[in-house]
Amino acid sequence: MKLFLLTYDRRRRALVDTQEFEPGQYGEATRLFFDLERDQPDMEVVLLEAASLDDLKRTHRRYFEDLTGFLQTA
Repeated sequence: MKLFLLTYDRRRRALVDTQEFEPGQYGEATRLFFDLERDQPDMEVVLLEAASLDDLKRTHRRYFEDLTGFLQTA
């Protein structure tokens, strides 16, 4: 499984950044998560585990779709 670090702008309702980490990089991913969370308090920073980015898009689609598209398919 991989880790994905997402930075989401709540005000704009838009994904700002996505970073992918391999299993050997979990320590780096965790450190970066805490750094971003501290340095960007207006952003939603999440660290999620998934087999692929496509899987993550299915399970956490609100981060990847605009609000209009999300509401139309909900």
